[in-house]
Amino acid sequence: MLRRSTLRLLTLLCVTFLAGCTPSAAYVATPPPAAATETPPATATPTRTPSATPSPAPTATPTLSPTPLPPVRVLRSYPIDGDQALVPDWPIVITFDRPMNPEAVAAALTLTPAVEGVVEWPEPNRMVIHPAEPWAEGDHTVELAAGPLGHLGERLEEPLTLRARVGGRGVPVPILMYHAIEDLDEGASASKRTWTVSPAAFAQQMAYLLNEGWTTVSPNALAAYLTAGAPLPPKPLIISMDDGYKEVYTVVYPLLKDGPLRPVLYVPADHVGLRAYLDWDQLHELVDAGFWLGSHGYDHTPLREASDADLPHQVGASKAFFEEALGITIDAFCYPYGSYDQRTLSALTAHGYTSAMTLNPLGYQTPGEPLLLNRLLVDYDMTLEEFTELLP
Repeated sequence: MLRRSTLRLLTLLCVTFLAGCTPSAAYVATPPPAAATETPPATATPTRTPSATPSPAPTATPTLSPTPLPPVRVLRSYPIDGDQALVPDWPIVITFDRPMNPEAVAAALTLTPAVEGVVEWPEPNRMVIHPAEPWAEGDHTVELAAGPLGHLGERLEEPLTLRARVGGRGVPVPILMYHAIEDLDEGASASKRTWTVSPAAFAQQMAYLLNEGWTTVSPNALAAYLTAGAPLPPKPLIISMDDGYKEVYTVVYPLLKDGPLRPVLYVPADHVGLRAYLDWDQLHELVDAGFWLGSHGYDHTPLREASDADLPHQVGASKAFFEEALGITIDAFCYPYGSYDQRTLSALTAHGYTSAMTLNPLGYQTPGEPLLLNRLLVDYDMTLEEFTELLP
């Protein structure tokens, strides 16, 4: 049921009884008669007085301490912290990991600058804040103080702060771009070094992302954020891997499969099964393990060069190829060589794609443009310090 509220913002004793007769004797002239033997009187059997069973002293029942409830966590929000392109007409949405106490949350909530608006709880764990007027140009802050905000009094241990801006540079969701993951000889060409990362460097980079709290999301989740304000988890990013090289299975998969990070793989349809590339069994296993998959065209043709007759094949046939073989939905695309035009955008929309990756080297994304996602190239010679500087 939807809730609405208007805010400004014993001893033993034993006795024996004995009885006996002493016979009398007399001298007579005649021989004495045989002595008569008297049967002694019966001896009373001693009776035991029952002893009282001592009563045990009462034992105090121990008082059990209640098991502490885990703290409240924020799962997703719109906006994410640092969003520089807050859409004026979209509500603020915060999704928690459990049902909350709306009154306690309202008391802990602060919006800066203060605004008039309506708070709704369409679900017990999801709060939606509708401003009375569109968000004004400039900076906005949403703060939720720590405290017992859960439905059962569970605490939010760390205060939540979401900083956003209307009219800024974009949405800080970096998309990292990888191709080959392998060791190169010292004499490798500059081009080869541009499109390759060593296994050791890749492992170091993934460890950094984990330690810093980054969370991988799917391209479709990012598209929903950019087009409808669908909430994302804190510190979201995308790890994209182009072309479908076999090292995704032999190097990347062993490194990531036991952890939370997942990449999206962009594979040209006709590359599957070739010697240097993933085969169908490997793709099935990767998809089952949570790796996302997108199309990279049918045969990696630059789409600006594709004819009007070939374009539907590159976009549509590649999508149908993977969906039929793997039984999944393909709604993410990556432009081969970063090549696209208006025909390409129209074809992607017509075939049901919701996102597409470019080569534009930016770490911020633009609301309303999920078919023009920016990406950050990671190359062979990049140091860890340089890698960290890529991230917004």
